[in-house]
Amino acid sequence: MKYKHFFFAIIFPFSVAAAETQDLTDLAKPLNISPEQNAFTLKLKSNRTTGYEWLIKDYDPQLLTLISHHYDVTNKNKQLVGAPGIEEWTFRVNQNARIAPRMTEISLVYARPWELNSLQQTPTTISVVLN
Repeated sequence: MKYKHFFFAIIFPFSVAAAETQDLTDLAKPLNISPEQNAFTLKLKSNRTTGYEWLIKDYDPQLLTLISHHYDVTNKNKQLVGAPGIEEWTFRVNQNARIAPRMTEISLVYARPWELNSLQQTPTTISVVLN
């Protein structure tokens, strides 16, 4: 019986963490937006308690419209000081983006907004394929 509890104690935290992160945007892969999708959401890990946050540096407003942006502390960490969370941006795909399949990019910087030098760092770029 001791071993069952030990196994549960080791495995359970990892399964909770995996469930919370499975919907995050993979920065290494392009986002493929199907013709049926009128909108999509980027989800990135963030920790605003450190002063850092994801800031959008550039995107093509002729193809995409930013609808919303918000930050949420993950459910298991709501009561913890310094707890990480997730930043989400929802973009609408504009009608003129559907003329032909194309690729565009969204550039972001993980920085402290009041530190001007941190805003000059090389941005993280997410490729978006509009089918």
